[in-house]
Order: sequence, then structure tokens, then C-alpha cells
Amino acid sequence: MAISATINENGTCIYSLDSGLTNVSMDTINNLTFTKSVSLTDGSRTAIFYCNDTLGNLNSSSVAFTINTATTNPPSGGGTPSQWSETY
Repeated sequence: MAISATINENGTCIYSLDSGLTNVSMDTINNLTFTKSVSLTDGSRTAIFYCNDTLGNLNSSSVAFTINTATTNPPSGGGTPSQWSETY
């Protein structure tokens, strides 16, 4: 999966998935949009993004998400795959 962050001024971004113990650099081609491919096992996570602009202004933001790679069975009411809900 890929994670990403976008800022509105040139700068840099890093992220952490372990409460800031390990910070990981993110890839960019324009210093505004940052991405990183990650392999994660099932479970709940919180990603914290730390970004700063070229003037040194630092900001952070976090997002909680859940990885669930279990096979999805259709709900008992049927429906089409586009109507089923999965959490990623």
C-alpha cells in the first residue's frame, strides 16, 4: 500500500507508524506531494506525518486506520462487491 501527504508550500515530509520512535523519509518529485510504499500486517495503526516548509515552519498531523486483509464474504443480504464495505 502507499501512504501520502500533500503540503501547500515547498518542503519535506516524514512519517512514523510507531509514535515517533522511527521516522521515515518520504519520496517526492515536486516537494509538495510525498509518498511511500509500505508493507503492513493486519491491525490498527496511527500514522503521524511531520512536514516543514523551506522557512522551517513545522507541522504534524495524524490519521488512524485499520488494515484487514481477510477474505471478504458477501453480506447475508447479498448485493454487489461495490456495495460491500471493507476497512483498509
